[in-house]
Amino acid sequence: MNLDEIVQDFDGNPDVQVTLSSPNGGGMQSTVGMLARILFQSGYHTSTQGIFPSNITDVREAYDNYFDIRGNRSKFKGAREKSQLVVALYQKPIPDLIDKLTEGGVFVYDSKKIELTEKQQQLLDSKNATIYKLDLSEIEKLTPEERKANLNTKHKRHSIVLGFILSQLGN
Repeated sequence: MNLDEIVQDFDGNPDVQVTLSSPNGGGMQSTVGMLARILFQSGYHTSTQGIFPSNITDVREAYDNYFDIRGNRSKFKGAREKSQLVVALYQKPIPDLIDKLTEGGVFVYDSKKIELTEKQQQLLDSKNATIYKLDLSEIEKLTPEERKANLNTKHKRHSIVLGFILSQLGN
């Protein structure tokens, strides 16, 4: 997918939205900020929207966290209902994320943390989605010495996801 070919607004200008989902405390907000900045510095008007419910009642509960990043050249602000590229890094919100994907969009997921059901696969197929399974588990297999030197493997994991998103968006 090339950013300039994905979706056009009513004036024919490119308009793209990426949705990322990760559990509470997953550090995804930094990745969202980097992607928004990259789009902005590439000449796109950029807006982000984060939906992350409070987990004060039970900090062990993983709530459905979403981040929408929209970039366009028509100065539109705010998220749209559907996204052209959806990234899932945990199992729980998969049905909502599939629903959020546009027809012909790209669905990316961590194949070691998520297993799509037959019904979910059929829904993605019915949307003519391009599906990418990323195995991000190797990052989590660091030795104790590597873990000490690299205190947060989530940042490495998200950096790989960010690189993959940028490769899909093209120029």
